[in-house]
Amino acid sequence: EHRWPWLETSANVTLTTNTGTVTLGTDVMDVLEFYTSAGNPIELVHRDVFEELYRPDNVAAVTSTNPEVACVQGTATTGAYSMALWKVPSATSTAVMRYLRRIPDVSLSTDTFQHIPPELHFLIVDKAEVKLRQWEDDNEGAALMGQRVDRAVDKRAGTQEEVLPDDRT
Repeated sequence: EHRWPWLETSANVTLTTNTGTVTLGTDVMDVLEFYTSAGNPIELVHRDVFEELYRPDNVAAVTSTNPEVACVQGTATTGAYSMALWKVPSATSTAVMRYLRRIPDVSLSTDTFQHIPPELHFLIVDKAEVKLRQWEDDNEGAALMGQRVDRAVDKRAGTQEEVLPDDRT
């Protein structure tokens, strides 16, 4: 799967004194990088690794000015992910998170695809056609349409100079 670069963004995250978790915004689909305000990376690890190495019954409660390790956990009832931190912040500070935005569901005729550039709205239909062809067991058609979608994404991301066959840009 392609990551659509226009969905990448960053936000400040407040780390609260003696609090080992932080709730992320509801627009977070995937956390790419996490840094202290000084620019030091906070290592992102899988939940299994975090539970095994950093859970409270395995490691004494350790605080530090800045966390060293973080783990994205399940979602709250609001749909927002939470992030577990180790070492627990000993003072309130701000971290920077680079992440992929979640595309909001479109449910009304007045809703727009605001996070997708207008010149690429056709990709929504094309991607739906890929899924339809897969459901209909038309793997060859799905593969061809998928390649067209991939070329369009690559072109938009600046990784391909090729013009699409139907002049879509």
